[in-house]
Amino acid sequence: MLPGDNVLVRHMKQVCLFGEGVEGLRQSGKPSVVRIMPRGPKPAKRGRQPKLRDLIPCRIDVPNDQIGWRAAVKDRGVAGCEHASTHGHGSVPFDVADLPRNRRSLHLRIQRARRKCTACGAILVQTIPSVDEAHAITMRMRHDIFYTAIKHPFEQAAGMLGVDARKVEDVFSEHAAMLPPTVTKLPKVICIDETDLAGDFRFICYDPVGGTIVDILPDMTQATIEAFFRGITNRLEVETVVSDMRAEYLEMVTRFFTAALVIDRYHVVEPVNRAMAKARGRVVAAFKREKGKGSGEKGFKVRSVDHLLGRRWARLDKAQRAELARIWKLRFTGDLLEHGKPAPLEVADGRYLCRAYRLKEDLQEVYELKSADDARAALHGLIARGRADPLLRADFEDALNLIENHGELILNFYKDRRTNGFAEGMNRCLKQIEASQIGIGFDHLRAKSRLRYGTLIDREALKAY
Repeated sequence: MLPGDNVLVRHMKQVCLFGEGVEGLRQSGKPSVVRIMPRGPKPAKRGRQPKLRDLIPCRIDVPNDQIGWRAAVKDRGVAGCEHASTHGHGSVPFDVADLPRNRRSLHLRIQRARRKCTACGAILVQTIPSVDEAHAITMRMRHDIFYTAIKHPFEQAAGMLGVDARKVEDVFSEHAAMLPPTVTKLPKVICIDETDLAGDFRFICYDPVGGTIVDILPDMTQATIEAFFRGITNRLEVETVVSDMRAEYLEMVTRFFTAALVIDRYHVVEPVNRAMAKARGRVVAAFKREKGKGSGEKGFKVRSVDHLLGRRWARLDKAQRAELARIWKLRFTGDLLEHGKPAPLEVADGRYLCRAYRLKEDLQEVYELKSADDARAALHGLIARGRADPLLRADFEDALNLIENHGELILNFYKDRRTNGFAEGMNRCLKQIEASQIGIGFDHLRAKSRLRYGTLIDREALKAY
């Protein structure tokens, strides 16, 4: 043992941990348990127990013709010396971290021989097989550090494996640097979207059929996206591209691909729901002017059923439908414009809220039709119906214009009924990676995302970590 090691009296049982991942090493002594005392100038807190570490003495066991030697100290000796003549110079121990066992960290103390060059005086040491000497870890430990860091924050991975968090980050960064910088081929169906990651909005490409992430770009500028599309070698093989209504995306997809461009269903339903919320706000404002003098519903707040107005009718139970029916029966008792005059026929009361809700439901039910022709006819009728009603036209005008301007791209949905639902779900997964590790940079976030949800490694093997 080295000076300073606090070895327990009891010894571990003889173990056989050598094999795959530590080839060329053999156990040379009885294992022991070492106390690791707290570091730093301040004494340990009262009642705090020192950490325990398993320590196994080892030796290098390889054929003589496979023994490698390297300089122990850089810039020592004569440059260009081939160290042809050497003599023994003792041995030196070298501790490396191995996979933890029984929830305790495990270190291998490897005794490595030294030799001295008679010509230049350089000190040579044996190279250790199956060991990453730069980080003082075994190769199987390096493998587990990399895979554990993919699924867990660096601090958590370090605690699970009994190593320093900085070492986990360095090992992960070295592996991430060897990944392909970008992709050159796309699947037949892709979803494109953007989301806020690591302090900026990033352009993301997904494969909804394979359930994987294709790539994350550092930003969502037009120049960056165009460079990404230009690097794709199989653009003509892409059959469907699902996107939102961002004009830049629509223009670039049309220019670079011959695939069918589909505007995502969510980005059509969302403005319709916003219009419904606007109609609800109109009714609330009208009842505030009336000071809650609805017939039999004095002081009733339409805001209390706001969550019901945003839901589909088929998903409401009997009590919720009855609650909406009661709201639709609200009528005004006074004039909204001048006191003493009868109320106009078209006012924002319960009847208008009912018309707005039915228009919202009919617009969303278009996606349940069987063919694009049926959907096209239904959309034309609904747009005309919405514009014929002055109040509906005021609240739903933006949504109706959007549907009319992008009608054919919306109807491409019926070719294979693709949506961006997978992309929206994956965006939440990426945000969870960011939230689990505060301060993570974009490069690490991109590497973790591509490794965990991409095709760079075997995702089945990742489940074990």
